[in-house]
Amino acid sequence: MNWKWIGILSVFGVISSLLSIFGVMPKGAMQYVISFSVGIILSIIFVKVTADKFFKNGFTLGITAGLLSMLLQMLFFNTMLENNPEMAAKFEQMPANMNPVVMFAAFAPIGVVIGGAIQGFLTWLVAMLMGKGSKKRQAPPPMSV
Repeated sequence: MNWKWIGILSVFGVISSLLSIFGVMPKGAMQYVISFSVGIILSIIFVKVTADKFFKNGFTLGITAGLLSMLLQMLFFNTMLENNPEMAAKFEQMPANMNPVVMFAAFAPIGVVIGGAIQGFLTWLVAMLMGKGSKKRQAPPPMSV
């Protein structure tokens, strides 16, 4: 694991989270385009500074950035709702006995794991495209009979 670079690159998740909390991040499809573009850029940087285990490192990067983002969004949940009226409207449609913070805390880890898997796949894919993942076999393949 390259913890130094995981920590450094996780800052981009924190920045993205802060942009969402304060309502600066564009909504809808543009948010996904920006997130995907940042993910590709982070994967390129990560592949250049690591030698192997690209999926594992990328997955860990995605999980770390996602957890930090989730914690920030939970800490500033009311600010996030104030600055994102569309999100506030969705939470108002929930039944009265359901706490929005609890719902967010319950379902956010699913998004974190999915985000980690996507980041891991992107990092692995970039490594393959950059020729870093095509190592020769150390043992010959088994003989077929």
